[in-house]
Amino acid sequence: MRAEFGLPAVTDETTIMGASELTAAQIGQRVCSVGRCATWKPEITPTQMAQVFLDEGAAVGVRGDIAFCQSILETGWFSWPSSPSAAAEASDPAIDGYFELQNVTERN
Repeated sequence: MRAEFGLPAVTDETTIMGASELTAAQIGQRVCSVGRCATWKPEITPTQMAQVFLDEGAAVGVRGDIAFCQSILETGWFSWPSSPSAAAEASDPAIDGYFELQNVTERN
């Protein structure tokens, strides 16, 4: 992605602290260019979501572009493959049990 936008490669010197190098438009464009807009679950667009990460990151001195990329890794492109509906479809008892526990905890 970095080369696509004329940025140098990530090295051991790359830090998560500081200003973002990518814009929200660039991040949103990349999400859609790899075919992930079709499975996008949030109620805002990838570009809007990226802007939230950039704004929040700038407020605390963290690179929002890197934080957004990390969130993609952690959520499966925001498709939430371990969501309750996905768990029901997969009939995974471990995941089902986790969400049952979460529901009990939230109700108490």
